[in-house]
Amino acid sequence: MTEPTLESVPLRYDHLPATHFIHRAEMRTMTTPASSGVDAMIEIDVTDDTTNRAGGLQGGMVATLIDCAAGSAVRHRVGSENGFATQDLVIHYLAAVRQGPARAIARIRKAGGRAVIVQVEVVDMGDGERLCALGTATFVLLGERRSS
Repeated sequence: MTEPTLESVPLRYDHLPATHFIHRAEMRTMTTPASSGVDAMIEIDVTDDTTNRAGGLQGGMVATLIDCAAGSAVRHRVGSENGFATQDLVIHYLAAVRQGPARAIARIRKAGGRAVIVQVEVVDMGDGERLCALGTATFVLLGERRSS
């Protein structure tokens, strides 16, 4: 796997209130080399606040991580001024993320005139980069955002 730089930036959705769970989860964007073939990479720690009864990263958190990483990849490709929305999201849960951090690695597989398809792998970095989930997200492109 291509190692990201040691720099990470908190994932921020400025249009959401500071109390929104996406901010409290403390997801962070990892910087990757342009030549890596990775379009976006996001990590989240496994904490008492993010785990299920069995001690693994809660499935909804994995889904959110996949959606955020895929969305970041699309935003990087089409620009932040253009609107897009998740049309569908398919996830195959393969193993629990127990140690963390959980790293979502997103790659755009097809970008067309109205849709973008992104594949995302989720690995447990604390468990030898064990593959824990595979996701495929389709985003519909909405065009330029209108200011109100």
